Amino acid sequence: MQWLRIAIYALVVAFAIFAFAASEIWPSRADLWLNLFAEAIGVAFIVVVVENLIRISEQRRSRPARYAAFKETLLIYNRLVGLWFQMIQSAFRPEMHGHLLAGDALRLLDARFGEVAMRLYLDAEAPVRPKRNWRYFLSHQVDDIERIIDRCLQRYSAFMEPEVIQCLQELERTSFFTYAKLQPSLPTIAEELGRKHSPFFGWGGKSSAADLIDPLNRLGSLLAAHRIAFEGMPDIPEKVELDHPARIDTLRKSASDPGTSPPVGGVSAGDVPASQAV
Repeated sequence: MQWLRIAIYALVVAFAIFAFAASEIWPSRADLWLNLFAEAIGVAFIVVVVENLIRISEQRRSRPARYAAFKETLLIYNRLVGLWFQMIQSAFRPEMHGHLLAGDALRLLDARFGEVAMRLYLDAEAPVRPKRNWRYFLSHQVDDIERIIDRCLQRYSAFMEPEVIQCLQELERTSFFTYAKLQPSLPTIAEELGRKHSPFFGWGGKSSAADLIDPLNRLGSLLAAHRIAFEGMPDIPEKVELDHPARIDTLRKSASDPGTSPPVGGVSAGDVPASQAV
């Protein structure tokens, strides 16, 4: 109803200009124009007040649905952040990536960590039970998150801010989702082409990672801003974490103690020439 409020203000201003001009042209009827102007202001005031009351009533009525949309979107955000951290933690090598941890204002959702993600060894065991390697675990996780995004948009798009919908749609279109879902089939494709498939994820670097990190960061900021509207609702989180300092500390600990780094299966980057990798 924002357009209605703007239209009313525009009409009041236009009528005020007209009433002033008319009182100058017809001085004998100045009182009449002033009375009409006062009536117009009164009508506009009543309309604006009623419109605000309707809007407040609608917000109260839709609050449970908007909160359900908030919780579902927060689930998507947390799932993606958790998956990103698991990838970085599994692929992080202090001797290769320690320089990325320099500085105090470091955030987990930083595109610089894309160069860590691309070194994820897909044949290594993922942190999940039953046991599964990263190739299948990553594909399964992305499929599941994509399904949750579709469900969220189908159920709650009428109660979500346009900016939030845009972030979710951008996440679905990210190259990360596409590449992760392809991983189980890539070895077979490579074999059919007579080429050796790289055991590393390969997706990443600053430019590719930004494709995922930018909308994810915007989504987190929107959720943090919207959280205050749901104070008092059940299971409301104390805050929406944006910087994830505890996870950064975990990476710094592994950098200072190389023994905490997960094994990569004994495969080095030089084992698969880039010209032969698929």
